[in-house]
Amino acid sequence: MPKITFKQAIPSNKTMIFSWLAEPHVQEFWDNSQAHKDDIVNFINGRKEASHYCNGKYIYWIALSDKKPFAMIMTIQASPEDDIEELKLSHLSKTGNTYGIDFMIGNPNYLGKGYAATTLAEFIDFFQQEFDPKADTFLIDPTADNPRAKHVYEKAGFEHVDDFMMEGSCSGSGKMHHLLLKKHYPNESPKEPTLGLARALINEQFPEYCHLKITDIEKQGHDNRTYKLGHDMLIRMPTAESYALKLPKEQEILPKLAKHLSTNIPKPIKKGLPSADYPYPFSIYRWLEGKSANLLETSEKTLEPIAAQLASFLKELQAIRTVDGPPPGQHNWWRGDHLSVYDKGAREQIASLKNSIDSNAALTLWEEACATKWKGKPLWIHGDFASGNILIEDNQLVGVIDFGGMAVGDPACDLVISWTYLSGKSRDTFIASMKTDSDTWLRAKGWALWKASFELCQIENKESKESKTQKDIINSLF
Repeated sequence: MPKITFKQAIPSNKTMIFSWLAEPHVQEFWDNSQAHKDDIVNFINGRKEASHYCNGKYIYWIALSDKKPFAMIMTIQASPEDDIEELKLSHLSKTGNTYGIDFMIGNPNYLGKGYAATTLAEFIDFFQQEFDPKADTFLIDPTADNPRAKHVYEKAGFEHVDDFMMEGSCSGSGKMHHLLLKKHYPNESPKEPTLGLARALINEQFPEYCHLKITDIEKQGHDNRTYKLGHDMLIRMPTAESYALKLPKEQEILPKLAKHLSTNIPKPIKKGLPSADYPYPFSIYRWLEGKSANLLETSEKTLEPIAAQLASFLKELQAIRTVDGPPPGQHNWWRGDHLSVYDKGAREQIASLKNSIDSNAALTLWEEACATKWKGKPLWIHGDFASGNILIEDNQLVGVIDFGGMAVGDPACDLVISWTYLSGKSRDTFIASMKTDSDTWLRAKGWALWKASFELCQIENKESKESKTQKDIINSLF
């Protein structure tokens, strides 16, 4: 991604900012009142007049990618004297250094390209380094009917605290909002794991391994960074607090599950602690041989036996009765819960894609899926059973990784791989091997529809190769 920089808005940015405010994707959720526009003008002209918009406390910033403006950020320092909701008051920093943030990508050419979360995370680093080194708490509050914004903010390291009804007469009043919070203490080392940081942590906490070579892996995920340690171990480092919270669960439960599974799963060896250089715990696991399926070229012939092996793994997992597990929740993005937990977001996604997919068929499928429910006992689920988390060697399933989404609940979400990875005869093999009831398959289609429509909404060019992949998934559900 090109270098992102920030500067305060100036008079020459006025026309550009107002053009951004006129964009449909901005008008859907941003305050376009005249009072807001007047406050922007007041700020870029040096605040020579009193402002009735939040007492003129907002500072407006422009984000630039390779010196090209593409986004705007608003910051406002919050204090107990402000007229704000009780929920926000209860989460203000005790140091008095809390800032509220609002954020938009104004230039539509930058939508769906992964800029949002990165820009917001880098802005907070910039803000502390260049504007207020004492800032340690940041709040952001998207409306509850904007699930994409919430997802972006969580990717940027914000934690969902609770929901609240916006009060007062400002934009968004009378609506439910999510409150998300990010603690980011001054002089805190970057939370982005690196190979060098991994080496420093090993040298400090596990000197018995300091002689081992540490190497990067071929493709990194978003939730964790992984590095190979020696020949038979790996280091797994969470990229945000929400992902670090899953680590104790994995350390405790994975050894218990492994006793019941014939396929290799991650085996914890050591648990590292937060340090002065890295704020989260981390894990050392046994290295599993094999290559992630999403990095391999496969044929229909090679996929058929893999499909049967995937089904066998899930059936073994679901058969485990003697290991207690957590119910679905925020910790695993509600995988294993009833599909309707994403009802509002799915309907909005389907409606917004009316020019790209058969929205009538999609809505019918969604409603039919939501009308069913799991009637059996809660079963163990992986929670993110996707091609990137299955390991293949010599056209055989040799491992399943990344159990951060595991829980006990409705097994439908784990069946999505039938459309996201398998097709044709391999899909038929998987379906036949699972021997699951028709209602569960219907909910599985609902989960696949929600995921594919979400991904498609993030892609600006609906004719791109990436868009076609998601469209093909959706069409295969019909």
